[in-house]
Amino acid sequence: MAEVSSLLIYKLCYMFGDYMKMLNQKISLQINKIFKILILLSLAGISISCGGGGSSGTVNPPGPEPTPTPTLAEAVNIGNISTIPITANNDPTSLIVTNNTDFNLHLVTATVTMDAKVTNLDLHGGNVTTAGSDNVSQCATLQAKGTCGVVIIPPADTGSYLLTLSFVSADGSKTFTANQIITFSKNIPSTTGFTYSNLNNAVYAPVDGYTYMQIPFTIDHDTKTLYAYSSNPGAFVPNLVCPGGTTYQKGDLCTVYVRIGNLGTAKDLIATVTVSDDPDPHPIITSGFKRNMENRVNGSTGYSFSTPVSVTTNNVGNLVTSASNPVINPANGASPVTITLLNNGVAPITGITLSVAAGSPVTITNSGVGSCGAAGGTLAVESSCTYQVNANSPTSSQSMAYINYNNSLNNAQLIYAVVYISALPGPGMSLTAAQGSLQNAVIGTTSKLTLNVQNTGTTTLNNIKFSALPVIASGTLTYESAASTCKLDGTQQLNSGAKCTVSVNFLPSIEQSAASFNISAIANYIDQGGTSQTYSGLYLTVQYSSFTSNAFVYLIPNYTSYAIRADNADSATQVITLVNSGGQNVTLDSPSYTAESFPTGASVINDGCAGFTLTSGGGTSCNITVKYGPVAAVQTSKTGRLKVAYTPGSGLAKVTAFATEVFQAQAAALVRVESVVKSGGSAGGAGTAASPYTFYNSAYTGSPIIFTFTYKNVGTQSASSFAVNVNNLPVGYIVYGTPTCGYGSTTSTLPESGGVCNIAFTAIGPSTFWNPFYYAGALNLNIPGYSYKDPNTGVNVNPAPTFPAYNGNTIYVNANLFSNLSSPTESSATAESGGSFNVRFVSTAGDSAQYGGAGVTITIPPTSLPTESSNSIYLANGRTCQITSVTGNCVINITNKPNAVAGLYTYAYWITPQGLTPAPSNSIIKYFTFTLY
Repeated sequence: MAEVSSLLIYKLCYMFGDYMKMLNQKISLQINKIFKILILLSLAGISISCGGGGSSGTVNPPGPEPTPTPTLAEAVNIGNISTIPITANNDPTSLIVTNNTDFNLHLVTATVTMDAKVTNLDLHGGNVTTAGSDNVSQCATLQAKGTCGVVIIPPADTGSYLLTLSFVSADGSKTFTANQIITFSKNIPSTTGFTYSNLNNAVYAPVDGYTYMQIPFTIDHDTKTLYAYSSNPGAFVPNLVCPGGTTYQKGDLCTVYVRIGNLGTAKDLIATVTVSDDPDPHPIITSGFKRNMENRVNGSTGYSFSTPVSVTTNNVGNLVTSASNPVINPANGASPVTITLLNNGVAPITGITLSVAAGSPVTITNSGVGSCGAAGGTLAVESSCTYQVNANSPTSSQSMAYINYNNSLNNAQLIYAVVYISALPGPGMSLTAAQGSLQNAVIGTTSKLTLNVQNTGTTTLNNIKFSALPVIASGTLTYESAASTCKLDGTQQLNSGAKCTVSVNFLPSIEQSAASFNISAIANYIDQGGTSQTYSGLYLTVQYSSFTSNAFVYLIPNYTSYAIRADNADSATQVITLVNSGGQNVTLDSPSYTAESFPTGASVINDGCAGFTLTSGGGTSCNITVKYGPVAAVQTSKTGRLKVAYTPGSGLAKVTAFATEVFQAQAAALVRVESVVKSGGSAGGAGTAASPYTFYNSAYTGSPIIFTFTYKNVGTQSASSFAVNVNNLPVGYIVYGTPTCGYGSTTSTLPESGGVCNIAFTAIGPSTFWNPFYYAGALNLNIPGYSYKDPNTGVNVNPAPTFPAYNGNTIYVNANLFSNLSSPTESSATAESGGSFNVRFVSTAGDSAQYGGAGVTITIPPTSLPTESSNSIYLANGRTCQITSVTGNCVINITNKPNAVAGLYTYAYWITPQGLTPAPSNSIIKYFTFTLY
């Protein structure tokens, strides 16, 4: 069993794991603090690696899947991150490093490479370098299947750098290197209430493991709530981290962390991650779980942004680039911008060729040590290279640049715009991709691309016009005026340095392979001689493609640890739910599951998914139940898989979704309720709902009902720190006698193979300070829960033990009053002349039949009425009387003097079993009234 070193961290990891089980839940920042706490712990220097483990008979908190030994690139990865918006106060964000191996790793070197300069980072704290501040101290030890955070504070200007982390296994036999490009910019445009940038590359995710994607963004408005949700909650699980509090202020730098995994063998996945002030308007419902969406905040505008995510699990290279609209300023031939390429896939990338549009003033330098050209256009796995773009131009504009390469499966191309700004006065404009994408658009769904338009010259541009969008066979391309801040009617004006945005929509109707079109812009300006001129020649190449959304089946939970006792009695079950969050219906294979490497005693006991059709978008789900145990022999940890094959789309090969199951059976203590013995009270009843025990509340010895519980350890390990939970005893029960079981602050030890202890509880009795006999009705008792420890399974808790005699854990009990007196019948007299009268006490359930005819004593106490007094009303003939039969009566005489005040009088009386001295502590206290006329 895995041991947890910190209870706090265990709870946080458990909560985070539980969150991961609820993959369909849309997370509100107002209620979601778990991931934030983990990040804060990272900042505070506390390890946040979450590992596996288990508890007897229960499902372990979900965690990353144990996997076969991954390839070098899959083993440890740094999550992809989009361009970080630079804020005025250099707010931090963080990268998530994921360890997909089965062993702990230690960080040995951390470097930052920027502009060909390599800087070694301090492994124990913050680092101030030319690339900003990077704190890698949380990754000093990276636990198996765990994660750690690298805190990033970007510098004050636009740029990029390469972060490299090198880890070794604890025994020093294996080395793993992880790289990631970090870009940052103060020129990211703001749209829809947020400032953010798309990820400009695909994410490579291991088939058997996990990775993260981070999207830092700033909030451009105040809001009370934020939500993050994904169009594919089976594989993309978003979570939000903001500076804190329950309201979120304009200017806050937040980050959406997207956990990517549970992919099965699906090759390529597309999803959209959305951040919004409002809950998901179309939540996916899975596993019968339905989120209670809170009402929209009054006055909320409903700001939101969506970013596309493309993931590949193919055995290919994956090109990551810092080329996100680089700006050359000034364009004097001496201001080069360095662009970094990184291969974080699992195959070499070959055929890398770099080019710019014909006739462009942009040039590329691609030679020398570390350059992409020096490697002959090849990038090995986890390798990087650089090249430089430069420009020498008397005018300001932009040029398209291209990266062509082969990822070992096919040829691909990245297109980006290089903006160059002349040092000479004159007109200039840039038209660059800002947010969104028209690539991998889903048929029937509108994809959006926001373009940033900026006046980069020194003179005002007037009457800016944008070219008409082309007519294409695969769908419709349109400008969206409502989402554009630029005027689209040819009247837009931009002063020097000013910006506006243009929104382009793509609604595909049929599948479209990768294609592109150009958007151009022209404008008027007044030159230095006062003459109107036309600024032209500016264009942006936009790539687009479309496809039919495939089926995507995932299993939740996708990781379960079964930790049971090897005592031939214990067992554990888990219901696993299958959901299709893709865009097509899919019928599962029959049989739907393949139990791979399940150990003895583990099996699928119920399959509700064979031949079942899962509708698209999570509309339906089905369940498979796995059971482990009972087993008699110890079984060391063994990993199995529950596999489900399905066809994701027409003409596509079958893929497999799977859940990983970890089984372990160990020698352990096993404590159970050995016996329940009732004593005292009456013989009536059997303690069940149909026939409850009955007893009379009486102070006589043997009268209160008593339950004695015997707990026995029938396991093969000693049960230490055994304690019975007496904190939730129902009102009316107290611990009786001297228990041998631990309870409260005491504990006991039950030896293996037969150790026992006892504890008894009694119903309300005369030793308590409240009136003990006034209670009547149901006085049910739940069999008390307990906890204990053993050397192998740790803490074991049984909060509601059962016993066969009661068919559950509730013992049904009825309590009766030992005497039930009706209201006195003689209760009035004349006040004017004075006199005496009897107050008659009548019993309908006396004590004598149950307790040998002893009867009850009725007492009017001195504090209620005196015997001789100057009072106008008093007791002249004694204050007590007795009822000696089951049904009987007695009277007490009351005297009133002449001219007593007429009115209603109320006095207390006690009902006490005969043989006891009347007192409030052993009597029923009631009240009677009479009237003087």
